[in-house]
Amino acid sequence: MNNWFNFNIPYFNSQFGSDWVDFQTIVDDNVDYVMNKTYDLYNLRNISKMPLLALELALKVRGIETWPTESLSSKRLKIRTFATIFKKKATGELYLDYAEAIVGTRGEIFNAYETGWSVWGVSSWHMAGVPDGGDRVWASPAVIFEIYVDVKTTDNDELDAIVLAYRQNFLLPAFYQIYLVNSSMTILRTV
Repeated sequence: MNNWFNFNIPYFNSQFGSDWVDFQTIVDDNVDYVMNKTYDLYNLRNISKMPLLALELALKVRGIETWPTESLSSKRLKIRTFATIFKKKATGELYLDYAEAIVGTRGEIFNAYETGWSVWGVSSWHMAGVPDGGDRVWASPAVIFEIYVDVKTTDNDELDAIVLAYRQNFLLPAFYQIYLVNSSMTILRTV
């Protein structure tokens, strides 16, 4: 049965053709071929069924050290451990992890909504009266794509190391701008 044109192939073939057996053989062969290729690709990513060559390549790409004398099961254990560490971490958590590894103290991460910069036409100062130059007043639409990471340090060497860590390809966000800030929201570095 064809779900798009709503005709039954055996009936269609009996009325308009004579090669149903040959056609069915071609369809069956190609379906089996496509399904087998799909399973092959899936097994390249499935740690339990990953071939040795794919497993060793996955370990090498992730920088996980292995030795030629290691068994296949110990290599699988290493890649599973790596996957388990990062399986429930969002990129924001990774930013905090990297900064903490450099500074020694866990920082905080804020987006524009949390800092009050993203609501157009709503002031974010808390005192009555006229805002001064240091107040965050109104946001442009672009600030919703800004991330602020309080890295709990003002040391230039540590800030430079954090910027280098954040510029790794797998941490670069697609369209967000990252700012390293101190506790008073002063921008220290732009990533």
